Amino acid sequence: MMGRFVSGGMTILKVVLPLVTVALSVGVARWLIATKPEVPERGEEGRVPGVVAARVVERPVYVAVRSQGSVVPCTETTLVARVSGRIVSVAEAFDESGFFRRGEALVQIERRDYELHLRRLEAALEAAEAGWSEARSYLQRLQQLRQIKGTVTEVELDRAEAAERVAGARVAELRAQRDEARHALTDTTVVAPFNGCIRQKLADVGQFVTVGTPLATCFSTDAVEVRLPVDDEELALVGLDLGESVPEERGPPVRLEAPFADRLCRWQGRIVRAEGFIDPRTRMVHLVARVRDPYGNAAAAGGQPLAVGMFVEASIRCGPLERAVVLPESCLDRGDTIWVIDGQGKLRRRVVRVRWRQEDWVVVEGELREGQRVCATRLEQMLDGMRVDVLEEVQPAVDEGSGVIDLAAGCRLLSRPVGRASGEE
Repeated sequence: MMGRFVSGGMTILKVVLPLVTVALSVGVARWLIATKPEVPERGEEGRVPGVVAARVVERPVYVAVRSQGSVVPCTETTLVARVSGRIVSVAEAFDESGFFRRGEALVQIERRDYELHLRRLEAALEAAEAGWSEARSYLQRLQQLRQIKGTVTEVELDRAEAAERVAGARVAELRAQRDEARHALTDTTVVAPFNGCIRQKLADVGQFVTVGTPLATCFSTDAVEVRLPVDDEELALVGLDLGESVPEERGPPVRLEAPFADRLCRWQGRIVRAEGFIDPRTRMVHLVARVRDPYGNAAAAGGQPLAVGMFVEASIRCGPLERAVVLPESCLDRGDTIWVIDGQGKLRRRVVRVRWRQEDWVVVEGELREGQRVCATRLEQMLDGMRVDVLEEVQPAVDEGSGVIDLAAGCRLLSRPVGRASGEE
């Protein structure tokens, strides 16, 4: 009896207890809803964050590839003596850092022995020419006598012909020796092979030199070059292949600059070639920039000579990039995401491909149209469909003459204020 009572009570509890629990839960939920704190309603301005929007402008874009390198001469050589002798004089420019002009006499080797040798050869040549003339005349007489009278034997005629040929060969030999002596006499004066500068002086007055003795190392000042390391993506922007050369007048322009003597100096040059190998240490390719007349016209334009050994920063103008959009860097969110503001002022997520970054700009490709607006303000939270209020619009300046956006020359940011709660695209 008692067992049936306990069993019946347990059954009632199993049924009633869940019902009580559900009832209590519903009651608590209704109480929480009924007693929630009042949230005052906020106006449109309180709920919508204000942002800066960048207008999409589709124009050809020029960008700058940045690099750096040291200035080296295009041509450098060692002046050597071509004859033996004692140095009797040197030019005023024949000193370290001395500048000279092409054809200028730099070193004079003693001429006396070479002049005497030349005179001896000229005298010997004159005698040989007289003997040759006599041998020719004698041969002609014998030939005439043989034809007219037939009194000259074949042996006599052969001997006369041989004597004439020997005399002619002697004249040819002495003429060659005379020319060689003239060249040697000329070589006693060492002249400049180009417009240049002495890097190191290796000989001086009174020193006896032999053939091949180094006199000085020098380099040409007609042009200098700068080797500029770039990676493969930058090489593609420049538009050259490995080992490719281009005519200097058609090469991509490059601006070089360096601080010197408390001022920032600038020079203009051209890329003339890409080297045909990759540096095994840096995995970079070297572009070669050339600047003409670095100590003359380029020096006048840059404020200082573009001196050999100077370290410079380089900016290579590349482009144009077609079908590209220039945006402020602040438009990027997490690397490749931008937020387009639609006609209702709502954010729409777009994924783009970043082609280039420069200073505060990025050049991107993606599903963008002329006139669209891209959010340029980084908010703490950005969601698709989130409403924003455009307070200001910005865009890159377009060159009025060429109609391009020139990031290489330094692009300005144009801005204009926009009324609040603007829903225009």
